[in-house]
Amino acid sequence: YEVLRVSEAFPDINFRLVGHADNETEKYIESMNRPNVVLTGEKNSEDVKEELKNADIFMFLSYFIGEGFSNALAEAMAMELPCIVSDWAANADMIEESGGIVVPAKDSLAAENALKSMLDPEVRRRQSEFNVKKVRECYTDKKIINEYVKVYNSLL
Repeated sequence: YEVLRVSEAFPDINFRLVGHADNETEKYIESMNRPNVVLTGEKNSEDVKEELKNADIFMFLSYFIGEGFSNALAEAMAMELPCIVSDWAANADMIEESGGIVVPAKDSLAAENALKSMLDPEVRRRQSEFNVKKVRECYTDKKIINEYVKVYNSLL
């Protein structure tokens, strides 16, 4: 709901919420009656890539107890998007201080202020460059497999 609250302060910015939403959330979004918020529903991987390609910023304000390393966040970073993330799970480690802005979980005002600071295209460009570089250096299949091998070897 934090993203929805942030959308109220930015009526000229389109917010596209990709993924499954329960009936309560869908009804809440409909009741908001704001044309700048679209709930797209679930999408296949190609359609998600298209959504990311057309985005300027990725907001990931999760505080789901089962969240760990977010594939959605890694995909957004790989698509060169600057990110606004909650200080939950691995989010802050993933974007560090250069790939976007980390805000406290459940703090829509902090997310709103983060978005304000990202209105500058130069800020977003620098964050985008960092994110794609980080993905290439840390999150490729080869890098991850090597890390798993190291862990398994240390356990043996």
